[in-house]
Amino acid sequence: ETVLSNPSGASGSYFVNNGITISNTNSIDFWGGNPPDIAYMITLVYDTSTISIPSIAQTQITSLTGNSGDGGWTKAGVLYQNSITDTSDSNGEVDMVVTSGNGYAFQWQSGISYNAPSANSNGGSISYPTDVSLVFPSTNSVGGFYGSSLGSLTQMGSYETPTSIASSGYIGLFVTAHNPSGTSSAVFRYLVTRAYPPNGVMPSVSFGGVSS
Repeated sequence: ETVLSNPSGASGSYFVNNGITISNTNSIDFWGGNPPDIAYMITLVYDTSTISIPSIAQTQITSLTGNSGDGGWTKAGVLYQNSITDTSDSNGEVDMVVTSGNGYAFQWQSGISYNAPSANSNGGSISYPTDVSLVFPSTNSVGGFYGSSLGSLTQMGSYETPTSIASSGYIGLFVTAHNPSGTSSAVFRYLVTRAYPPNGVMPSVSFGGVSS
């Protein structure tokens, strides 16, 4: 159920072998830009079915390789957007990523001046493998989380409202560079999407005196 998308002149590839490896070549950062400037240049592998909000999307990343002169801003992670297009300035993009030198980053579209995320929170120290997650309690509240496993996550920044985010859209895994020099790549172990739990409380199960 995956399709490779190389919009706005970006080029890249992916292969699956005990996980998925995504490589990005000749691209510029997917960050706050419009053609003909910095413009939605990512290598994206996305699920062809949509998810509905409220929901949770999470992936585990086992490695990220940046390229020369990227300033630590090569990124890899999980992305949500209303539709599969590289031209909309009202697509509700939001992502949670690892970077090659600036910790984790939670990014979202703010305003309609750009067709990509244009606001972010970043920080933290990455230790691979690591999980990153997008949590959607509603279209008015989206959070980015990171940590060492599905059960141990820390929020990056605050809950935000991406501009024009819809109640359903596409989830994908991606790599984006910060300059057009060399190849950047990341290895992902899995992608999990699931319904947001009632009242925001994850269910628990107990066996005798053991609870988890």
